[in-house]
Amino acid sequence: MPKTSQNAEKPPAVSVFVPYYNDRAFIGQCIESILAQTRADFELILLNHASDDGCRQIARSFRDPRIRHIDMPSNLGAGSGVLILEFLKAARGRYAKLFCADDMMRPDCLERLAGHMEAHPETDVAFGDMEYVGKDGGDLGTKWSLRRPHFAFGMSEAECLGLLIRGISFMPYPASIAKTEVLREARIDKSMVMMLDMSIWADLIIKGKKFDFIPDAVVNYRVHENQTSSSKRRDIAYRRTHFESVKYCDIFYSIRDPELLKSVLPDSKFAGKIKAGETRAEIFEFAVAEHYLGCKNSPYKINGYAHMHALMQDDSARAAIGGEFGFGIREFREMYSKPEPHRKSAKEVGLGGLLFLLLRRLWIIVTFKGVRHKLRERKAFTE
Repeated sequence: MPKTSQNAEKPPAVSVFVPYYNDRAFIGQCIESILAQTRADFELILLNHASDDGCRQIARSFRDPRIRHIDMPSNLGAGSGVLILEFLKAARGRYAKLFCADDMMRPDCLERLAGHMEAHPETDVAFGDMEYVGKDGGDLGTKWSLRRPHFAFGMSEAECLGLLIRGISFMPYPASIAKTEVLREARIDKSMVMMLDMSIWADLIIKGKKFDFIPDAVVNYRVHENQTSSSKRRDIAYRRTHFESVKYCDIFYSIRDPELLKSVLPDSKFAGKIKAGETRAEIFEFAVAEHYLGCKNSPYKINGYAHMHALMQDDSARAAIGGEFGFGIREFREMYSKPEPHRKSAKEVGLGGLLFLLLRRLWIIVTFKGVRHKLRERKAFTE
């Protein structure tokens, strides 16, 4: 069992969670940025994931009554999901602030985030913006909101879910804050790394939670070569994402709101036919599975075929789907009997197509030249 140091004072407003593993180069600066917050009513829960580079000693060197420590007896080789669950067992604050050991909070981070939650009690989860910095902490001259084309302030929950079902990551995890009790309601995967935060946000939206966005940079997001998403580790990130995507899709089978599903899948001919008041699980799950069958993303398509196959094995579900949509085993077999479209060769694309692709590539290079140059100087480019 993990060991947790205790502090019996009055419960704080915010519980800040920082898990760390061999983060010797960054953990000190991260903790300093949190202890320097303009809002002081928080607890800082530092979770050591069996580090062996001496960073535990650095974390323990800070003497502040707001700090609590959790020591995992061994490294579980898992993503942060299982660690978040350990944090939630110990958290005492009304709000949970998930954070990363290599990032830094701006001085007014908690003041802005927690203050927004208090001013908008109907909000369950909120996100601020993030400024990109290099390994040394130097400003890279760009923000999360500028680097993520799908990120926008004022998005509705349905718009967010519409992006998440397509596997688009656009919500800044280190700049998030949530009601602690709401986060405890989330389905948290214990092994995911790449898709974990997206799976949490999607699950909470489906559960009817309210999301909000704050147009202020509250975090300095450090870009360096040891990040899971860095170019140095891109192959590992790809393999992890490829597997995790198959299970990530399962979250969306829990949608039971016809209007929400229609908003999330506006091009689905089946989602659009679901009537108000529908409660049968197989009707919603069929529409989601059929959507995945048409995806170009192979893990999503695999998930769609597996789930559709399971629905077709259930006599009751198959009868309901057949009665509602006129779809059954024959139609399903026809779908997986069709040949997969192949990628066109250079010869098939033609000279005009190749020229278009070249011009588009040049435009992308020129557009992001400034940021790429700064990132290159620090050898820490990340998507």
